[in-house]
Amino acid sequence: MKKKTNLFAVLFLLAVLFAVWMPGNSQAASYKDSDPCYKITPKLTSASWNYIDEIYRQKYPDFALTNWFTSDADREVLQNLSDTITKGLTSPSQKANAIARWVKTNITYDTTVSSFPIDVFYSRRGDCQGYSMLMTALMRFAGISAVDCTGWIGNMQKNMTLGVLSHADGHAWVMAWLGDDWYLFDPLFDRYQCKDKTLISKWYFFDLIDGVCPYYDGIPFQYINNGSGIFYKDGRFLYLENGIPGSQVHGCSVQYFGSAEGISYPAVLRYSESPNGTRDGWEYDENPERKDQMINDECYRDGWVGTEYAKPNGIIATNSIVIRNGKPFFLSYSGSAFSLPGKSSDYTLTQGAITIRKGQSLSGFYPYSYSKKEEGYVLTWKSEDPSIATVTPGGKVTGISEGYVNLSYDFCRLEDNAYIGGGFIQFYVSASDRKADYTDHSQLDRHAKIILYDKRCRFTGSEIRPAVTVTCDGNTLSEGSDYTLSYKNNINPGTGTIIVTGKGVYKGTLKTTFLITSADGTPVPETPSTNTRPKKGQTLTHASGSKYLVTGTRTVAFKAPKKGAKAVVIPKTVTLKGYPFKVTSIASAAFRNNATVTKVTVGSNVTTIGQKAFSNCSKLSSITLGGSVKNIGAYAFYRCTALKKLTIPAATTSIGKSAFYACKKLTFLTIRTASLTSKTIGTKAFIGTPKKLTVSVPKKQKTAYTRLLRSKGISRRAKIK
Repeated sequence: MKKKTNLFAVLFLLAVLFAVWMPGNSQAASYKDSDPCYKITPKLTSASWNYIDEIYRQKYPDFALTNWFTSDADREVLQNLSDTITKGLTSPSQKANAIARWVKTNITYDTTVSSFPIDVFYSRRGDCQGYSMLMTALMRFAGISAVDCTGWIGNMQKNMTLGVLSHADGHAWVMAWLGDDWYLFDPLFDRYQCKDKTLISKWYFFDLIDGVCPYYDGIPFQYINNGSGIFYKDGRFLYLENGIPGSQVHGCSVQYFGSAEGISYPAVLRYSESPNGTRDGWEYDENPERKDQMINDECYRDGWVGTEYAKPNGIIATNSIVIRNGKPFFLSYSGSAFSLPGKSSDYTLTQGAITIRKGQSLSGFYPYSYSKKEEGYVLTWKSEDPSIATVTPGGKVTGISEGYVNLSYDFCRLEDNAYIGGGFIQFYVSASDRKADYTDHSQLDRHAKIILYDKRCRFTGSEIRPAVTVTCDGNTLSEGSDYTLSYKNNINPGTGTIIVTGKGVYKGTLKTTFLITSADGTPVPETPSTNTRPKKGQTLTHASGSKYLVTGTRTVAFKAPKKGAKAVVIPKTVTLKGYPFKVTSIASAAFRNNATVTKVTVGSNVTTIGQKAFSNCSKLSSITLGGSVKNIGAYAFYRCTALKKLTIPAATTSIGKSAFYACKKLTFLTIRTASLTSKTIGTKAFIGTPKKLTVSVPKKQKTAYTRLLRSKGISRRAKIK
């Protein structure tokens, strides 16, 4: 999961920041970046547990059963899915486990797709945030109180230190109430119905609970949500920056906008008038006197506040279609409400945006704050990307090509063309309608396949057990936890049978056969070339279609993917001609000029990425490097113009010249190695990367790496943290 970021806009005086306060913070002084996270996770887990129970069970029980990020049409689809999964089950425990296991077996892990629950269902793909949001929605539709949680996972006693959190990859999971207590569900790591707080404290770090940070007395704020966020303290939802109310830090009213993996968590905050006249300007639509009971930096909550709806936890509802005064309204990414024509059931959402089909037109939508009957004012629309959708100044949008687009509007006074306000609404143009598929893909005999590497084996007089890989809808299953293997007729010459039997969340059986040679029962001589060990320098084609170059007695380099492949996995090991090899490198020019590959996962035995290995891969948008990569060759990712994010592992010691030249869409770069120097990074390594690039580096190397990376081509406007 992408690391969370928090953005806030202040009215003025941004100069007063954390550095002024930090030296005098007694809480911060008792913790060091090198401290293991377990120093605080037991208290953090307990505080999170208590907060979830107080808010979602005691104070606002309906809150944990309300589904957002959907329209009426989407809710009907997800309700049907929940009913299908839980059919015949009666207890909350049975239903919650069935939902979590369905998500495990039916959703392929993918960090490049939308995390909104309806998108995860239709695409059958999602990252940990997508898993969590879909589980939360399905459990709520099944009548189970469920809460989406985000933070970090890892060994909090050893590997995870407090200093790592600022540049670690995040994680998401679900907490569900099963009648007697709250339980953690995290199918990505095979944790189902866990309430062992000691175990959870050793592996999980709670950071956001549906957009709100956990709190306890003495909490080290600087390590929670990067130091700022909405905290539930003394019965109030407050915006704090390192424990200090935001308005005190900035001396004025502030705004809060948090996000995690593309999901926004904005809030509107109370601020009474200051000596210079600054105030928040918000009002409750109903019971406006509630405002008088609030304190500075407290979130407006549980009701409509002008054009936005604040949930009971103070987080503004976003990316949803709701009914207000009998009419449908779209709540945008920022939370602003837009009136829609027709009925809520007329709409579905894609990537959190209103979906229209290619060629379809829609008009009659407008921001809630604008009234068509109001004379003397005009609302003017503009498309931010006319290649995806056009819009007339009067507000008629037409879908042109598939994609996500913002439509902006200006609200002006006619007499002097004075700008009164403006904003954005989001649309997604779809090439075709999506169809709901409620099939359970955990049935191996219907959805799985066996990859058999040795279809012809020699008689040995003993049992022959050829190695296999079992995949189900693109997921590689694990022997022992997902399935068991058994064999029949696998000694004497003839046809042997391999039987795969589902285990855990997988059901059913799958079979394949292989040939044992030698009709008279005697061993086959060692002479046939098909059974001799491949020699160094040979290029061999694997059953998967990928090509490998033999580099040693037991090592190979990945040389080329299967023609036309889009998602490529470079494995740790591979069997060629019946012999196992470690895959330790990616050959030079292995993917050069490839125009089809979009995603690559590199195995943990790979130590070297050869020169020009991925150069000019025009559609490569996602690559995951194994933790053993030491050397990234010259021009390795040259002109990978679609590449969006990359993590360079801690083992890396060298990056060749022009390695990332003209990776113009690279938005996030995480560097975990502390071993790079001016001599080990080649010239122009990062020339042509975006000015808006965000680079996360080890904290102790920040100063040195800032100079180093900029000298190798990273823009001075790029953010290095």
